[in-house]
Parts: sequence; structure tokens; C-alpha cells
Amino acid sequence: MLMGFAIETDDLRKELGGRPVIRGCSLQVPEGSVYGFIGPNGAGKTTVMRLLLRVLKADSGSIRMLGHDMNSDPRRALAKTGAFVESPALYEHLTARGNLDLTRRLLGLPESEIDRVLDVTGMARHAARKVRDYSLGMRQRVGLARALLGKPELLLLDEPTNGLDPEGISEMRELIRDLPDRIGATVFVSSHLLSEVEQVASHAGLLREGQLVMQGRMQSLLASERTLVVGTDKPKEAITLLTAAGHTVRFGGSHQLAITCSRGSEFADFAQRINTSLVESGIGVSELREESRSLEDLYKTAAGTGLKGEAA
Repeated sequence: MLMGFAIETDDLRKELGGRPVIRGCSLQVPEGSVYGFIGPNGAGKTTVMRLLLRVLKADSGSIRMLGHDMNSDPRRALAKTGAFVESPALYEHLTARGNLDLTRRLLGLPESEIDRVLDVTGMARHAARKVRDYSLGMRQRVGLARALLGKPELLLLDEPTNGLDPEGISEMRELIRDLPDRIGATVFVSSHLLSEVEQVASHAGLLREGQLVMQGRMQSLLASERTLVVGTDKPKEAITLLTAAGHTVRFGGSHQLAITCSRGSEFADFAQRINTSLVESGIGVSELREESRSLEDLYKTAAGTGLKGEAA
């Protein structure tokens, strides 16, 4: 059960080179969640990550992580935070185990930690191979394994699927989705791949030009506006009738209409009323179903942008 917020920011702002990059970002990341931090490249996602990790200092606003104020008490929060920001910097001539051992020694952790994180990331059988012989996906897993050293309560992952092929993306997606249950940590993952985030995240925040335009539980966000698809033999007559009744209707092609469900209405009741209205007016109905809605659709609606699932 989610008890509080692993990350909470209030009106976070940052200028770089005299240009506002983060313009009022107020995050609420529930404990135990996989929170997808979404936006096109250049939206400010990596800058927010750096502000959370104290690599950059905010111009104004506040940050709380794991219950600690990051202005007055950052060390206690960062000691329980693992991070993977941009591509992992690894020693090519060392094995995965060798790379992890360097970090393990710096953190003063037992050797058993290496075996634990290799097991979690599925890299145990490749641990004796040198990193220079690894695929990009394997390197990303080693970077994630390093972030998992010390059993962090919070993981910050910046574009962990960046550059991966479809198989690598699928493997990383499954790994991230299972992390809260496997290690008991909150996962904050940034990405511009909306379709990928939709498959792993329990919560999401949508960033555009440094501003958080929407956030919440994924299920609630996707259900915030429901649309009824109606198949009819008289689409023009149906549009005239429904529009006159105050409904928002658009033509979907092939004798289909898309009707926005009235706010506060139960979807099943709404569909029944539409069906009855059309049939009683002599307009045949061949189909009634809910239109599937993606995170990309939600982003377009919230941000007024044509962002694609793999926007540059």
C-alpha cells in the first residue's frame, strides 16, 4: 500500500545560460511506484534528475526525497538513492564484476552485494566477460546493477532504454516493471518513449518545456476522458442529432463516430443513452465500444503538441 511520497518537489525552477529550463515543476512520486517521467528530448527531464541528485542547484523551489529536505539534509536521502543518468560510464577493460567491485569498495559494501545485483539484472552468467564485448543492452544492465548496489529505497533512471533495439527495450521494460516488488524500491524513470512508459509505470508525470502539465496514477490519467465509438448507417444524421443534444462528436471514418463521455457520467449509462437516442430517431447502430486511449493521446491533449511515441 502506498504510504507517502518518495519524491516531492514544490515549484522547482532552474535557468541555464540565462534561459528558463525548469519552470515550476511540482512532482509527487508515491512510495513503491514506478513513476514514468515523460516528455520529448529537451523538455528538461535530465535537468530535473540532476536537481534531484544535487548535481545542479535549483534557483528556487524545494525538494524532499525519502522524507528528507534536500536543502538542509541531502546526504541521508542520497545515501538511500541509486541513479542511472544518461549512458553508464564503464571501464571497458574490466568485467561487469570488476566494474561493480570498484563501486562496491567505494561504498564499503560486502562482496555478496555484487552477486545480488547481478542476479536482479540477469547479468550473472555474463559477469566474467569484459565490458568491451558487451552489447548496448548488456551495458545498460551493468549500469542498472551499479545503481542497485547498497539496496537503495529510490532509483532514478534517466532514459534507460535509449539506443536499445526492440529486444533490449522489451527486456529492460520487464526488469524495471518488476523492480518495486523485487527490491522494495520506488522507481523514477524518465523517457521520451511514451508507449514504453505506459507499459511499465503505475504513475506518470508529463513534462513540456520545463513545466509539469499533468501527473497522477496511470489508470486515472488514461480514464480522465472516455470516448464512445458508435457505428451507424447514418453518420451525418447522427452527428446532427447528438450535437444538437450538446454532445461533443467527431467523425471517425467508415461510418463511425467518436463521442466524448459527459463528465460525471457512468460510461455504461452514457453509452446506453446514446444508443437509445439514436435508435428511437430511426438511426441504426451497428457498434458500441470504448475508444482505446494511449499516453500519447493524453499528452497531445494536455500539452497541445504533436509529440510522437519516439519523438526526437
